[in-house]
Amino acid sequence: MKKKEIDEKVKTAFEDATPDNIERIKADAAKTEQAGVPIAAKPVKKNRLWRRIALGAACVALLICGGLGIYGYNMTYATASEVFFDVNPSMTMTVNGKGKVLNVTANNADAERVIAGLDFSGSSYEVAVNAIIGSMLRTGYLSQISNSVLVSVNDKNENRSKTVELNILAEIERVFTVESFDGAVISQTVAADAELTALAKEYGITIGKANLINRIIEASESAAAEGTAATAYTFKDLVGLTINELNVLAESLSVDVSGVSCVGTASKQGYIGKDEAREKALIYAEVELEHVNGSTVRAEFDFEDGVMVYELSFASDEFEYEVEINATSGEFVSIKKELKKAGTVGEAITEAEIKEAALAEAGLDVSAEIADYRAEYDADDFEYEVKFVADGFEYEFEIRADGKILSYEKKVRLELNKGESGLGALAAEYIKKIVMAEAKIIASIKGIDFDETQIFEYECELEREDGVLAYEVEFRFLDFEFEFRVNAKSGIIVKASIDRD
Repeated sequence: MKKKEIDEKVKTAFEDATPDNIERIKADAAKTEQAGVPIAAKPVKKNRLWRRIALGAACVALLICGGLGIYGYNMTYATASEVFFDVNPSMTMTVNGKGKVLNVTANNADAERVIAGLDFSGSSYEVAVNAIIGSMLRTGYLSQISNSVLVSVNDKNENRSKTVELNILAEIERVFTVESFDGAVISQTVAADAELTALAKEYGITIGKANLINRIIEASESAAAEGTAATAYTFKDLVGLTINELNVLAESLSVDVSGVSCVGTASKQGYIGKDEAREKALIYAEVELEHVNGSTVRAEFDFEDGVMVYELSFASDEFEYEVEINATSGEFVSIKKELKKAGTVGEAITEAEIKEAALAEAGLDVSAEIADYRAEYDADDFEYEVKFVADGFEYEFEIRADGKILSYEKKVRLELNKGESGLGALAAEYIKKIVMAEAKIIASIKGIDFDETQIFEYECELEREDGVLAYEVEFRFLDFEFEFRVNAKSGIIVKASIDRD
Protein backbone atom coordinates (compact mmCIF):
# COMPACT_ATOMS: atom_id res chain seq x y z
CA MET A 1 0.00 0.00 0.00
CA LYS A 2 1.37 3.44 -0.95
CA LYS A 3 2.00 6.17 1.66
CA LYS A 4 -0.62 8.47 0.17
CA GLU A 5 -3.28 5.77 0.43
CA ILE A 6 -2.35 5.10 4.09
CA ASP A 7 -2.57 8.84 4.95
CA GLU A 8 -6.04 9.07 3.40
CA LYS A 9 -7.28 6.05 5.39
CA VAL A 10 -5.86 7.53 8.64
CA LYS A 11 -7.60 10.83 7.97
CA THR A 12 -10.93 9.14 7.24
CA ALA A 13 -10.71 6.96 10.35
CA PHE A 14 -10.14 9.96 12.66
CA GLU A 15 -12.93 11.95 11.05
CA ASP A 16 -15.31 9.05 11.63
CA ALA A 17 -14.15 8.63 15.25
CA THR A 18 -14.53 12.41 16.07
CA PRO A 19 -18.02 13.65 15.02
CA ASP A 20 -18.49 17.20 13.72
CA ASN A 21 -20.91 18.89 16.28
CA ILE A 22 -20.35 22.57 15.43
CA GLU A 23 -23.68 23.10 13.59
CA ARG A 24 -25.67 21.49 16.38
CA ILE A 25 -23.88 23.67 19.00
CA LYS A 26 -24.63 26.85 17.01
CA ALA A 27 -28.32 25.91 16.76
CA ASP A 28 -28.55 25.27 20.52
CA ALA A 29 -26.86 28.62 21.22
CA ALA A 30 -29.37 30.50 19.04
CA LYS A 31 -32.31 28.96 20.86
CA THR A 32 -30.83 29.85 24.25
CA GLU A 33 -30.23 33.49 23.27
CA GLN A 34 -33.81 33.83 22.11
CA ALA A 35 -35.01 32.58 25.49
CA GLY A 36 -32.72 34.96 27.37
CA VAL A 37 -30.90 32.09 29.05
CA PRO A 38 -27.14 32.25 29.50
CA ILE A 39 -25.26 29.92 27.15
CA ALA A 40 -23.86 26.85 28.85
CA ALA A 41 -21.60 24.34 27.16
CA LYS A 42 -22.95 20.82 27.11
CA PRO A 43 -20.61 18.53 29.01
CA VAL A 44 -18.76 15.96 26.85
CA LYS A 45 -18.48 12.42 28.02
CA LYS A 46 -14.74 11.97 27.84
CA ASN A 47 -14.79 8.20 28.08
CA ARG A 48 -16.99 7.85 24.99
CA LEU A 49 -14.83 10.27 23.01
CA TRP A 50 -11.60 8.47 23.87
CA ARG A 51 -13.22 5.13 23.07
CA ARG A 52 -14.06 6.43 19.63
CA ILE A 53 -10.55 7.78 19.12
CA ALA A 54 -9.06 4.47 20.26
CA LEU A 55 -11.41 2.55 17.98
CA GLY A 56 -10.40 4.73 15.04
CA ALA A 57 -6.74 4.29 15.81
CA ALA A 58 -7.21 0.53 16.01
CA CYS A 59 -8.93 0.51 12.60
CA VAL A 60 -6.08 2.50 11.12
CA ALA A 61 -3.57 0.13 12.65
CA LEU A 62 -5.43 -2.83 11.18
CA LEU A 63 -5.55 -1.18 7.78
CA ILE A 64 -1.83 -0.43 7.88
CA CYS A 65 -0.86 -3.85 9.18
CA GLY A 66 -3.16 -5.58 6.70
CA GLY A 67 -1.76 -3.56 3.81
CA LEU A 68 1.78 -4.17 4.92
CA GLY A 69 0.97 -7.85 5.39
CA ILE A 70 -0.37 -8.22 1.84
CA TYR A 71 2.51 -6.16 0.50
CA GLY A 72 5.02 -8.30 2.40
CA TYR A 73 3.38 -11.51 1.20
CA ASN A 74 3.48 -10.37 -2.43
CA MET A 75 7.08 -9.23 -2.14
CA THR A 76 8.09 -12.61 -0.70
CA TYR A 77 5.93 -15.22 -2.41
CA ALA A 78 4.43 -13.69 -5.58
CA THR A 79 6.27 -13.74 -8.92
CA ALA A 80 7.46 -10.26 -9.89
CA SER A 81 9.76 -11.22 -12.77
CA GLU A 82 10.06 -14.15 -15.16
CA VAL A 83 13.51 -14.70 -16.65
CA PHE A 84 13.98 -17.03 -19.65
CA PHE A 85 17.37 -18.50 -20.53
CA ASP A 86 17.85 -20.03 -23.98
CA VAL A 87 20.94 -21.61 -25.53
CA ASN A 88 19.66 -24.98 -26.53
CA PRO A 89 18.99 -25.71 -22.89
CA SER A 90 15.89 -23.65 -22.13
CA MET A 91 14.72 -22.76 -18.64
CA THR A 92 12.46 -20.33 -16.81
CA MET A 93 13.37 -18.62 -13.53
CA THR A 94 10.74 -16.86 -11.40
CA VAL A 95 11.85 -14.05 -9.06
CA ASN A 96 9.97 -12.24 -6.27
CA GLY A 97 9.88 -8.50 -5.62
CA LYS A 98 12.92 -8.76 -3.32
CA GLY A 99 15.05 -10.25 -6.08
CA LYS A 100 14.97 -13.76 -4.58
CA VAL A 101 14.53 -16.86 -6.71
CA LEU A 102 11.20 -18.66 -6.29
CA ASN A 103 11.78 -21.44 -8.80
CA VAL A 104 13.87 -22.54 -11.79
CA THR A 105 12.07 -24.82 -14.28
CA ALA A 106 13.70 -26.82 -17.08
CA ASN A 107 11.84 -26.47 -20.37
CA ASN A 108 13.67 -29.31 -22.14
CA ALA A 109 15.92 -32.29 -21.49
CA ASP A 110 19.12 -30.29 -21.94
CA ALA A 111 18.05 -27.83 -19.27
CA GLU A 112 17.36 -30.69 -16.86
CA ARG A 113 21.01 -31.69 -17.15
CA VAL A 114 22.14 -28.10 -16.56
CA ILE A 115 20.21 -27.56 -13.32
CA ALA A 116 20.53 -31.12 -11.97
CA GLY A 117 21.79 -30.96 -8.38
CA LEU A 118 21.54 -27.17 -8.12
CA ASP A 119 19.54 -25.65 -5.23
CA PHE A 120 18.33 -22.12 -5.92
CA SER A 121 15.99 -21.72 -2.95
CA GLY A 122 16.42 -18.39 -1.18
CA SER A 123 19.24 -17.23 -3.43
CA SER A 124 19.31 -13.93 -5.27
CA TYR A 125 18.76 -14.07 -9.02
CA GLU A 126 22.38 -12.93 -9.57
CA VAL A 127 23.67 -15.95 -7.64
CA ALA A 128 21.33 -18.23 -9.58
CA VAL A 129 22.53 -16.77 -12.89
CA ASN A 130 26.12 -17.41 -11.85
CA ALA A 131 25.29 -21.06 -11.13
CA ILE A 132 23.28 -21.57 -14.33
CA ILE A 133 25.88 -20.07 -16.67
CA GLY A 134 28.67 -21.88 -14.85
CA SER A 135 26.83 -25.18 -15.29
CA MET A 136 26.24 -24.50 -19.00
CA LEU A 137 29.98 -23.97 -19.42
CA ARG A 138 30.83 -27.14 -17.48
CA THR A 139 28.36 -29.28 -19.42
CA GLY A 140 29.51 -27.88 -22.77
CA TYR A 141 26.26 -26.27 -23.85
CA LEU A 142 28.13 -22.97 -23.93
CA SER A 143 31.36 -23.51 -25.82
CA GLN A 144 33.64 -21.90 -28.36
CA ILE A 145 31.51 -23.53 -31.04
CA SER A 146 28.17 -22.31 -29.67
CA ASN A 147 28.80 -19.29 -27.45
CA SER A 148 25.51 -17.36 -27.50
CA VAL A 149 22.91 -17.15 -24.72
CA LEU A 150 19.56 -15.35 -24.84
CA VAL A 151 18.21 -13.71 -21.68
CA SER A 152 14.62 -12.45 -21.71
CA VAL A 153 12.89 -10.68 -18.80
CA ASN A 154 9.12 -10.44 -18.42
CA ASP A 155 7.93 -7.99 -15.73
CA LYS A 156 4.96 -5.60 -15.69
CA ASN A 157 7.15 -3.01 -13.95
CA GLU A 158 9.26 -1.64 -16.82
CA ASN A 159 11.89 -0.06 -14.60
CA ARG A 160 12.38 -3.22 -12.56
CA SER A 161 12.39 -5.32 -15.76
CA LYS A 162 15.21 -3.27 -17.23
CA THR A 163 17.13 -3.35 -13.96
CA VAL A 164 16.89 -7.15 -13.77
CA GLU A 165 17.97 -7.45 -17.42
CA LEU A 166 21.03 -5.23 -16.91
CA ASN A 167 22.03 -6.93 -13.65
CA ILE A 168 21.82 -10.37 -15.25
CA LEU A 169 23.80 -9.18 -18.26
CA ALA A 170 26.50 -7.82 -15.94
CA GLU A 171 26.63 -11.11 -13.99
CA ILE A 172 26.96 -13.23 -17.15
CA GLU A 173 29.73 -10.99 -18.44
CA ARG A 174 31.48 -11.34 -15.08
CA VAL A 175 31.29 -15.16 -15.30
CA PHE A 176 32.62 -15.08 -18.87
CA THR A 177 35.52 -12.88 -17.75
CA VAL A 178 36.40 -15.16 -14.81
CA GLU A 179 36.23 -18.23 -17.07
CA SER A 180 38.14 -16.46 -19.89
CA PHE A 181 35.24 -17.37 -22.18
CA ASP A 182 34.58 -15.40 -25.36
CA GLY A 183 30.79 -15.46 -25.19
CA ALA A 184 27.91 -13.47 -26.64
CA VAL A 185 24.81 -12.41 -24.72
CA ILE A 186 21.55 -11.36 -26.33
CA SER A 187 19.24 -9.64 -23.84
CA GLN A 188 15.74 -8.19 -24.06
CA THR A 189 12.61 -7.37 -22.09
CA VAL A 190 9.44 -9.08 -23.27
CA ALA A 191 5.71 -8.93 -22.58
CA ALA A 192 3.76 -12.18 -22.52
CA ASP A 193 1.04 -11.05 -24.91
CA ALA A 194 -1.42 -13.39 -26.61
CA GLU A 195 0.61 -13.65 -29.85
CA LEU A 196 3.90 -14.58 -28.19
CA THR A 197 2.21 -16.99 -25.80
CA ALA A 198 0.46 -18.76 -28.69
CA LEU A 199 3.66 -19.03 -30.74
CA ALA A 200 5.63 -20.32 -27.76
CA LYS A 201 3.03 -23.00 -27.08
CA GLU A 202 2.68 -24.04 -30.72
CA TYR A 203 6.41 -24.51 -31.29
CA GLY A 204 7.48 -25.59 -27.79
CA ILE A 205 9.78 -22.62 -27.13
CA THR A 206 9.93 -19.73 -24.63
CA ILE A 207 8.27 -16.39 -25.27
CA GLY A 208 11.80 -14.96 -25.19
CA LYS A 209 12.91 -16.98 -28.23
CA ALA A 210 9.58 -16.27 -29.94
CA ASN A 211 10.12 -12.54 -29.44
CA LEU A 212 13.71 -12.68 -30.76
CA ILE A 213 12.52 -14.50 -33.89
CA ASN A 214 9.83 -11.86 -34.47
CA ARG A 215 12.39 -9.08 -34.15
CA ILE A 216 14.72 -10.77 -36.66
CA ILE A 217 11.79 -11.23 -39.05
CA GLU A 218 11.05 -7.49 -38.83
CA ALA A 219 14.70 -6.71 -39.53
CA SER A 220 14.77 -9.09 -42.51
CA GLU A 221 11.60 -7.50 -43.92
CA SER A 222 13.21 -4.06 -43.71
CA ALA A 223 16.41 -5.36 -45.32
CA ALA A 224 14.44 -7.05 -48.12
CA ALA A 225 12.47 -3.84 -48.76
CA GLU A 226 15.74 -1.90 -48.98
CA GLY A 227 17.26 -4.50 -51.28
CA THR A 228 20.04 -5.49 -48.86
CA ALA A 229 18.60 -8.98 -48.30
CA ALA A 230 17.26 -11.48 -50.82
CA THR A 231 14.09 -12.36 -48.94
CA ALA A 232 12.22 -11.83 -45.70
CA TYR A 233 12.09 -14.72 -43.22
CA THR A 234 9.04 -16.35 -41.69
CA PHE A 235 8.60 -17.64 -38.14
CA LYS A 236 8.53 -21.24 -39.32
CA ASP A 237 11.81 -20.64 -41.17
CA LEU A 238 13.65 -19.58 -38.02
CA VAL A 239 12.09 -21.55 -35.18
CA GLY A 240 14.35 -24.59 -35.56
CA LEU A 241 17.58 -22.60 -35.26
CA THR A 242 19.65 -22.47 -32.07
CA ILE A 243 20.32 -19.16 -30.31
CA ASN A 244 23.86 -19.08 -31.72
CA GLU A 245 22.50 -19.66 -35.22
CA LEU A 246 19.90 -16.90 -34.75
CA ASN A 247 22.68 -14.63 -33.52
CA VAL A 248 24.83 -15.43 -36.58
CA LEU A 249 21.86 -14.73 -38.82
CA ALA A 250 21.04 -11.45 -37.07
CA GLU A 251 24.66 -10.34 -37.48
CA SER A 252 24.62 -11.27 -41.18
CA LEU A 253 21.64 -8.92 -41.71
CA SER A 254 23.90 -6.03 -40.67
CA VAL A 255 20.94 -4.17 -39.18
CA ASP A 256 19.84 -3.31 -35.66
CA VAL A 257 17.30 -5.79 -34.30
CA SER A 258 14.74 -3.60 -32.53
CA GLY A 259 14.53 -3.91 -28.74
CA VAL A 260 17.34 -6.45 -28.57
CA SER A 261 20.80 -5.84 -27.11
CA CYS A 262 23.78 -8.00 -28.02
CA VAL A 263 27.17 -8.02 -26.34
CA GLY A 264 29.95 -10.06 -27.95
CA THR A 265 30.08 -11.85 -31.31
CA ALA A 266 28.36 -15.11 -32.22
CA SER A 267 30.75 -18.03 -32.68
CA LYS A 268 31.35 -19.31 -36.21
CA GLN A 269 33.88 -21.95 -35.22
CA GLY A 270 31.39 -24.74 -35.83
CA TYR A 271 31.21 -23.87 -39.53
CA ILE A 272 33.51 -24.94 -42.35
CA GLY A 273 34.36 -21.33 -43.26
CA LYS A 274 33.69 -19.27 -46.36
CA ASP A 275 36.88 -20.30 -48.19
CA GLU A 276 36.09 -24.02 -48.01
CA ALA A 277 32.46 -23.28 -48.88
CA ARG A 278 33.60 -21.48 -52.06
CA GLU A 279 35.71 -24.44 -53.11
CA LYS A 280 32.85 -26.88 -52.58
CA ALA A 281 30.36 -24.63 -54.40
CA LEU A 282 32.52 -24.63 -57.53
CA ILE A 283 32.84 -28.42 -57.35
CA TYR A 284 29.07 -28.90 -57.01
CA ALA A 285 28.46 -26.47 -59.89
CA GLU A 286 31.18 -28.16 -61.97
CA VAL A 287 32.77 -24.78 -62.72
CA GLU A 288 36.47 -23.86 -62.65
CA LEU A 289 37.39 -20.67 -60.77
CA GLU A 290 39.10 -19.36 -63.90
CA HIS A 291 35.72 -19.41 -65.66
CA VAL A 292 34.03 -17.35 -62.93
CA ASN A 293 33.62 -13.70 -63.83
CA GLY A 294 36.18 -11.72 -61.86
CA SER A 295 37.04 -14.93 -60.00
CA THR A 296 34.57 -13.67 -57.39
CA VAL A 297 32.37 -16.00 -55.35
CA ARG A 298 30.19 -14.17 -52.80
CA ALA A 299 29.44 -16.16 -49.62
CA GLU A 300 26.81 -15.23 -47.03
CA PHE A 301 25.11 -17.04 -44.16
CA ASP A 302 21.53 -18.16 -44.73
CA PHE A 303 19.47 -21.21 -43.86
CA GLU A 304 17.43 -23.88 -45.58
CA ASP A 305 14.76 -25.96 -43.82
CA GLY A 306 16.09 -24.97 -40.41
CA VAL A 307 19.74 -25.71 -41.27
CA MET A 308 22.42 -23.01 -41.40
CA VAL A 309 23.94 -22.80 -44.87
CA TYR A 310 26.39 -20.77 -46.87
CA GLU A 311 24.70 -19.18 -49.87
CA LEU A 312 27.26 -18.69 -52.61
CA SER A 313 26.65 -16.60 -55.73
CA PHE A 314 28.82 -16.34 -58.83
CA ALA A 315 28.54 -16.12 -62.60
CA SER A 316 30.26 -17.37 -65.74
CA ASP A 317 29.89 -15.90 -69.21
CA GLU A 318 26.88 -18.15 -69.85
CA PHE A 319 25.21 -18.81 -66.48
CA GLU A 320 24.43 -17.31 -63.08
CA TYR A 321 24.73 -19.68 -60.11
CA GLU A 322 23.44 -19.88 -56.56
CA VAL A 323 24.72 -22.75 -54.44
CA GLU A 324 23.76 -23.60 -50.85
CA ILE A 325 26.06 -25.72 -48.70
CA ASN A 326 25.49 -27.01 -45.17
CA ALA A 327 27.58 -24.58 -43.12
CA THR A 328 28.51 -27.27 -40.59
CA SER A 329 29.16 -30.37 -42.68
CA GLY A 330 29.90 -28.90 -46.10
CA GLU A 331 27.29 -31.21 -47.65
CA PHE A 332 25.35 -30.16 -50.73
CA VAL A 333 21.96 -28.52 -50.07
CA SER A 334 20.88 -26.92 -53.35
CA ILE A 335 21.99 -25.39 -56.64
CA LYS A 336 20.24 -23.05 -59.04
CA LYS A 337 21.59 -22.27 -62.48
CA GLU A 338 20.06 -19.69 -64.82
CA LEU A 339 20.93 -19.02 -68.44
CA LYS A 340 21.91 -15.41 -69.07
CA LYS A 341 20.90 -15.23 -72.74
CA ALA A 342 18.48 -17.71 -74.28
CA GLY A 343 19.26 -16.91 -77.91
CA THR A 344 17.09 -17.54 -80.95
CA VAL A 345 14.00 -19.69 -80.52
CA GLY A 346 14.05 -22.91 -82.49
CA GLU A 347 11.45 -25.46 -83.49
CA ALA A 348 9.30 -26.94 -80.71
CA ILE A 349 9.99 -30.51 -79.64
CA THR A 350 7.72 -33.16 -78.13
CA GLU A 351 6.91 -33.46 -74.42
CA ALA A 352 8.79 -36.76 -74.33
CA GLU A 353 11.88 -34.96 -75.63
CA ILE A 354 11.37 -32.21 -73.06
CA LYS A 355 11.49 -34.89 -70.34
CA GLU A 356 14.66 -36.38 -71.84
CA ALA A 357 16.28 -32.92 -71.83
CA ALA A 358 15.43 -32.43 -68.15
CA LEU A 359 16.79 -35.85 -67.16
CA ALA A 360 19.98 -35.23 -69.12
CA GLU A 361 20.56 -31.89 -67.37
CA ALA A 362 20.03 -33.63 -64.03
CA GLY A 363 22.57 -36.26 -64.98
CA LEU A 364 19.96 -39.01 -64.96
CA ASP A 365 19.34 -41.75 -67.48
CA VAL A 366 15.93 -42.05 -69.16
CA SER A 367 15.49 -45.33 -67.28
CA ALA A 368 16.07 -43.66 -63.90
CA GLU A 369 13.40 -44.14 -61.24
CA ILE A 370 11.64 -40.81 -60.75
CA ALA A 371 8.50 -39.76 -58.87
CA ASP A 372 5.96 -36.94 -58.89
CA TYR A 373 6.80 -35.97 -62.47
CA ARG A 374 4.93 -32.91 -63.73
CA ALA A 375 5.31 -30.88 -66.91
CA GLU A 376 3.16 -27.76 -67.35
CA TYR A 377 3.25 -25.81 -70.58
CA ASP A 378 2.89 -22.01 -70.67
CA ALA A 379 1.87 -20.99 -74.19
CA ASP A 380 2.43 -17.28 -73.47
CA ASP A 381 6.08 -17.80 -72.52
CA PHE A 382 6.57 -20.71 -74.91
CA GLU A 383 8.13 -22.83 -72.16
CA TYR A 384 7.60 -25.79 -69.84
CA GLU A 385 7.88 -25.95 -66.07
CA VAL A 386 9.11 -29.43 -65.19
CA LYS A 387 9.32 -30.92 -61.70
CA PHE A 388 10.16 -34.37 -60.36
CA VAL A 389 11.86 -36.22 -57.49
CA ALA A 390 14.73 -38.70 -57.81
CA ASP A 391 17.40 -40.17 -55.49
CA GLY A 392 16.34 -37.97 -52.56
CA PHE A 393 16.51 -34.71 -54.53
CA GLU A 394 13.87 -32.35 -55.87
CA TYR A 395 14.38 -31.02 -59.40
CA GLU A 396 12.77 -28.05 -61.08
CA PHE A 397 13.34 -26.72 -64.61
CA GLU A 398 12.23 -24.00 -66.95
CA ILE A 399 12.66 -25.40 -70.44
CA ARG A 400 11.86 -23.54 -73.62
CA ALA A 401 9.61 -25.43 -76.00
CA ASP A 402 12.56 -25.97 -78.36
CA GLY A 403 14.40 -27.84 -75.56
CA LYS A 404 16.67 -25.00 -74.35
CA ILE A 405 17.25 -25.21 -70.57
CA LEU A 406 16.54 -21.73 -69.18
CA SER A 407 16.94 -22.56 -65.49
CA TYR A 408 17.74 -25.62 -63.42
CA GLU A 409 17.34 -26.16 -59.68
CA LYS A 410 18.25 -29.16 -57.57
CA LYS A 411 17.90 -29.44 -53.79
CA VAL A 412 17.94 -32.00 -51.03
CA ARG A 413 14.42 -33.14 -50.30
CA LEU A 414 12.98 -32.65 -46.82
CA GLU A 415 9.60 -34.32 -46.90
CA LEU A 416 6.67 -32.91 -44.98
CA ASN A 417 3.87 -34.93 -43.50
CA LYS A 418 0.70 -33.05 -44.48
CA GLY A 419 -1.48 -35.14 -42.21
CA GLU A 420 -3.50 -34.00 -39.27
CA SER A 421 -5.60 -30.91 -40.07
CA GLY A 422 -3.30 -30.07 -42.97
CA LEU A 423 -0.56 -28.90 -40.58
CA GLY A 424 2.92 -29.63 -41.83
CA ALA A 425 5.19 -31.70 -39.61
CA LEU A 426 8.83 -32.53 -40.17
CA ALA A 427 9.30 -35.90 -41.81
CA ALA A 428 9.67 -38.88 -39.47
CA GLU A 429 12.99 -39.74 -41.15
CA TYR A 430 14.33 -36.29 -40.31
CA ILE A 431 13.11 -36.61 -36.71
CA LYS A 432 14.96 -39.94 -36.42
CA LYS A 433 18.24 -38.23 -37.35
CA ILE A 434 17.68 -35.62 -34.63
CA VAL A 435 16.83 -38.28 -32.04
CA MET A 436 19.80 -40.50 -32.90
CA ALA A 437 22.21 -37.56 -32.49
CA GLU A 438 20.68 -36.73 -29.08
CA ALA A 439 20.69 -40.39 -28.00
CA LYS A 440 24.41 -40.57 -28.73
CA ILE A 441 25.03 -37.56 -26.45
CA ILE A 442 22.88 -38.96 -23.63
CA ALA A 443 24.53 -42.37 -23.88
CA SER A 444 28.00 -40.80 -23.85
CA ILE A 445 27.21 -38.89 -20.64
CA LYS A 446 26.14 -42.16 -19.03
CA GLY A 447 29.21 -44.00 -20.32
CA ILE A 448 27.28 -46.09 -22.88
CA ASP A 449 28.90 -46.88 -26.24
CA PHE A 450 25.86 -46.17 -28.41
CA ASP A 451 25.53 -47.76 -31.86
CA GLU A 452 22.55 -46.64 -33.95
CA THR A 453 22.72 -49.78 -36.11
CA GLN A 454 22.03 -51.95 -33.05
CA ILE A 455 18.79 -50.33 -31.89
CA PHE A 456 15.52 -52.30 -32.01
CA GLU A 457 11.78 -51.88 -31.41
CA TYR A 458 11.94 -48.38 -32.87
CA GLU A 459 8.58 -46.55 -32.75
CA CYS A 460 7.77 -43.01 -33.88
CA GLU A 461 4.23 -41.65 -33.56
CA LEU A 462 2.83 -38.22 -34.37
CA GLU A 463 0.52 -37.01 -31.61
CA ARG A 464 -1.16 -33.84 -30.43
CA GLU A 465 -1.01 -32.89 -26.75
CA ASP A 466 -2.25 -29.59 -25.29
CA GLY A 467 -2.64 -28.29 -28.83
CA VAL A 468 1.01 -29.00 -29.76
CA LEU A 469 1.97 -31.43 -32.51
CA ALA A 470 4.89 -33.67 -31.47
CA TYR A 471 6.58 -36.96 -32.24
CA GLU A 472 6.75 -39.55 -29.47
CA VAL A 473 9.82 -41.71 -30.15
CA GLU A 474 10.76 -44.90 -28.31
CA PHE A 475 13.40 -47.55 -29.00
CA ARG A 476 15.69 -50.01 -27.25
CA PHE A 477 19.45 -50.43 -27.27
CA LEU A 478 21.06 -53.28 -25.31
CA ASP A 479 19.05 -53.32 -22.07
CA PHE A 480 18.24 -49.59 -22.18
CA GLU A 481 14.99 -47.97 -23.20
CA PHE A 482 15.13 -44.50 -24.79
CA GLU A 483 12.15 -42.14 -24.94
CA PHE A 484 11.93 -38.76 -26.68
CA ARG A 485 9.31 -36.12 -27.35
CA VAL A 486 10.15 -33.86 -30.30
CA ASN A 487 8.25 -30.78 -31.44
CA ALA A 488 7.00 -31.78 -34.91
CA LYS A 489 7.33 -28.28 -36.38
CA SER A 490 10.64 -27.07 -34.98
CA GLY A 491 12.47 -30.37 -34.40
CA ILE A 492 13.31 -29.24 -30.86
CA ILE A 493 13.61 -32.05 -28.31
CA VAL A 494 11.37 -31.16 -25.37
CA LYS A 495 11.77 -34.38 -23.42
CA ALA A 496 14.38 -37.13 -23.31
CA SER A 497 14.96 -40.06 -20.98
CA ILE A 498 16.94 -43.29 -20.79
CA ASP A 499 16.11 -46.15 -18.41
CA ARG A 500 17.60 -49.56 -17.81
CA ASP A 501 15.15 -52.48 -17.85
